[in-house]
Amino acid sequence: MGRYKDEVNKLMDKQIDKGVSKYGQVLEDNPRSVIKALEYQSEELVDALFYAREAIEKVKKMERVVEAAKDRLQGSNCNKCPGDKDMDFCFHPGLMFDRPCPSAKLKQALAELEETECTTK
Repeated sequence: MGRYKDEVNKLMDKQIDKGVSKYGQVLEDNPRSVIKALEYQSEELVDALFYAREAIEKVKKMERVVEAAKDRLQGSNCNKCPGDKDMDFCFHPGLMFDRPCPSAKLKQALAELEETECTTK
């Protein structure tokens, strides 16, 4: 089976169990009217719209952060790093040990974000 189908099946099973636990019956045995069922469905759809808008806004914010970070990093490392712009580590005077350069860590994080499918484009 496909991954999405597996996930949907698990979610369906979870929701059925939740409904039986909460209401003591499966949906097919619910005596409510068709109008009441449609009203409940409408409420669930409105909730789904809110969840979708929330996700869209979070992804847009993440993209703005990524774009701003790209702009700041374009062709630069921290001012204390020696010449190699692609280095992963540098020494910052005053620190006891070599540690990851902040801009190298940011470059790595940006590369990982770009590999995800979380874009609105």
